[in-house]
Amino acid sequence: RINAGFQPDAYQAFLETGARLGGKAILVGVDDEDEQRRADNYARFCEAALPYGLRPNVEFMPWTAVKNLNDAYRMVQQAGEPENGGILIDALHFGRSATTLEDVRALPRQWMQYAQICDAPAIENPTLEDYIHAGRVERLLPGEGGIDVQGLWNSLPEGLPVSVELPTQSRAHLSPVEWAAMTLDAAKRVVAARH
Repeated sequence: RINAGFQPDAYQAFLETGARLGGKAILVGVDDEDEQRRADNYARFCEAALPYGLRPNVEFMPWTAVKNLNDAYRMVQQAGEPENGGILIDALHFGRSATTLEDVRALPRQWMQYAQICDAPAIENPTLEDYIHAGRVERLLPGEGGIDVQGLWNSLPEGLPVSVELPTQSRAHLSPVEWAAMTLDAAKRVVAARH
């Protein structure tokens, strides 16, 4: 997370471990309200990650300082468009933020390393608590909620890797294997139905 006191040097062991494990992408949350400072720190982090073959991806979330895709786009631009920089699109945050399918389609392909798939209930005028609750403990399978998951997937580049992110408390009775199988099946249906 990039906050006001962010120091890329503090992540040296993290970067070394990520490279040793064969990692490719780093999810970056942003809490710093100062636009220039967060962009500068992101640029420094991208530079630190470059020798390790890692690509830091800014994830916009409505409850953070980078609330939507346009905020993330502006941050990467202000950082000088680092060669290993990028933006992560999570279906939940797409559906709950001021982000359109046109915004998604306008994102440069080289800025996308992967996307996260899930769904969530349709909520009119969600509160901060609603955002955080759905994000952390009650996501739905793709197609079960009110997010235009299929429209999002149709707008993303073909062949983009998919990460399934579906924390849930209401299905805690399922075994990890059962839940993994259900999430995989639901994600495959959305990806396969792309047109």
